[in-house]
Amino acid sequence: MPVQKKSYATVTVDADGGLPVPAGVVEDFGIKEGDLGGLKKLPGGKWELTFWRQLRPKGCRPTKSPQAPDYVAITQKLHPPMTKIVAVGDIHHGPNLEQIEAAIEREQPDLTVFVGDYFDQFHDHYDHARRTAIWLKQSLAKPNRVHLWGNHDLPYGFSEYAYCPGYDPAKERAIRSVLDEQDWAKLKLWHLESRWLFTHAGLSLPYALTDTVNLRDYLRTEEKRAWAALTSREPHWFWSVGMARGGFTPVGGLLWCDWEREFKPVPGLNQVLGHTPARTFRVMHGPSSENWCIDVTSMTGITHILAIDDSGPRPVEV
Repeated sequence: MPVQKKSYATVTVDADGGLPVPAGVVEDFGIKEGDLGGLKKLPGGKWELTFWRQLRPKGCRPTKSPQAPDYVAITQKLHPPMTKIVAVGDIHHGPNLEQIEAAIEREQPDLTVFVGDYFDQFHDHYDHARRTAIWLKQSLAKPNRVHLWGNHDLPYGFSEYAYCPGYDPAKERAIRSVLDEQDWAKLKLWHLESRWLFTHAGLSLPYALTDTVNLRDYLRTEEKRAWAALTSREPHWFWSVGMARGGFTPVGGLLWCDWEREFKPVPGLNQVLGHTPARTFRVMHGPSSENWCIDVTSMTGITHILAIDDSGPRPVEV
């Protein structure tokens, strides 16, 4: 039977080029660890894998002799399907929501991620909160969008358990006249996509695992514990406020970590976050990691969004 080459696979190899073998190849061909002769990272997210036998679909009988033609060393170049992502920073009642939507439409992303903090702004009013809530409800209904919780959003969804400066009962009533429990349930605390972690304020050391391969399972487990702790009025590091923001822990959690004074990159993990405002995007490089803080909100709205594709991250003017 002729060699069946695979053009695409979901690459789950470590950042240093080690095992495991890409999951998509394992599923299709039943590759074992000993079948992998070499693994090399190439530019553009590509990986070059050398196998010491010919790959056959599952169910086909392998050739027994190591000297047979289909045991020759072959090389496959696999290009993982990179999802084009647009990330949008803190909105804070931004008056240019229409321009933000137009910028997203121009980019035509596969996925759009909003990093939270839709509500609260200096000298705002409950009418501003209602306008933002109407936009958010419409955005939540659109496909291929992820909306994260921000520290300024949590009190409006859980006013009994959470507080943030800027919260106002009148704004809560205006927001809750638009958003119902089903809407709030669509917001997430984190999202992992195409080797990038999206949170509101960032996952910093010492809270992160040193083994990023199991990061998704770790965050799922911690998320369950965090919600249980919130409604029980118990502490959890997800909600921790760091000393830089007036709290009592050295480093803030996913909703409160300060980019300039607390955030420490996690080796091997790329991140996009907001929370700490500035006039321009900021980039912090760590060991095998690239980290972007995209909170560029102002009284006139967001100035840029971030697009991520095969060529890497790039700011896009709104």
